[in-house]
Amino acid sequence: MQKIVQVINFFAIKEGGQIDYIKALKLVYLADKLMLCRYGRMITNDRYAALKNGPVPSATKNMAEGIVKQEMDSDDFPAPLEYCKKYLGAEDEDSWNITSRMNFDEDYFSKAEVDSLVDVYQKFGQEDKWHLCDEITHKFQEWYRHGVDGVNKKYAQMEIIDFFLKGQSPELDQFFNPDKEDLALKMRYFIQTREKLFTQG
Repeated sequence: MQKIVQVINFFAIKEGGQIDYIKALKLVYLADKLMLCRYGRMITNDRYAALKNGPVPSATKNMAEGIVKQEMDSDDFPAPLEYCKKYLGAEDEDSWNITSRMNFDEDYFSKAEVDSLVDVYQKFGQEDKWHLCDEITHKFQEWYRHGVDGVNKKYAQMEIIDFFLKGQSPELDQFFNPDKEDLALKMRYFIQTREKLFTQG
């Protein structure tokens, strides 16, 4: 959870000290996807759900909602409370913005992870939250295949392995990993790593 706190903190700082709750969730997802396609592993290791507005990292969503609703003291809050309060907060519960309170702590991250965060913000940071939802994250097969529209189907659990699938935008596929053979290699690495964890567990 400390890594999730710091990923949100990173993007909030990049936004000038505050980031919209929905935009934060989309950037976290894009960073996880980029790391996965490049290196065969995620940054947050969060679970993902397909909702009307696109893919959502579940634990990240619960934590972010607790921050913006100023309900961090709830027993259901998923992050270490004092650590989270040290780095993140909300000045106004009506704005749904998350505020950074301290500098980004790189100690939890590899260079590859930090590079992925930087590259995602450089590529997508200038987009507003609804463009990220409708024109970016809706283009990926891992979301699109579930047919979620908020009316007939409001929720679906996503499979992380689907993050490697070809999407509906060649330009976006090119950004995440333009080399088909390397992408297949990273997918095999992810599968092998996951199977090893299940075996050990």
